[in-house]
Amino acid sequence: MLLSVNALDRAYLTVIWLTGARVREINRLTWKDVDLDKRLIRLWTRKKKNGNRTCRQVPMVSEVERALKYAWEQRDKNSPYVFTNPKTGRNYDYRDKFIGTTCKRLGIPKINYHDFRHHTASTLAQKGASLTDIQKILGRERATTTDHYLQSLGDSVRRAMGLLEQDTTESTTNGKEASKHDS
Repeated sequence: MLLSVNALDRAYLTVIWLTGARVREINRLTWKDVDLDKRLIRLWTRKKKNGNRTCRQVPMVSEVERALKYAWEQRDKNSPYVFTNPKTGRNYDYRDKFIGTTCKRLGIPKINYHDFRHHTASTLAQKGASLTDIQKILGRERATTTDHYLQSLGDSVRRAMGLLEQDTTESTTNGKEASKHDS
């Protein structure tokens, strides 16, 4: 899937996927909340309707850092947002048609942005991350919610997200092979 979209949309999906963020946290992400030197992102969310927004910091993995550096190079200099809607000059709201259209075009099962969070949480759990750490990364208030979240991950979602992982592995491998040939 990542290989089938333009480079800025690839950066957008990479940041959503590899931070475990809610899509609206990334859509509202501003450059002042990105610290490339410390490799941290501040994500803001509102847990309750009309409640205060709360912040959590999530460390960047290398792929997220690369994606954000690319987004910085391509940024709309008149917008504070990391990912700016070129039609409005403001942040995106949800982009529900983007992911659905991409899946349909590729002929793969429809996924949604929340599936990216599930995949991130599941991968962290499979690789031995503690429930408490996963809870903090996802911005969950209770560990029981995170545990339930991990238990509810269905096989169809795993298969769908496996397609994404396969694309990412292929793009990384192809990029390394291309670099070897360029040397």
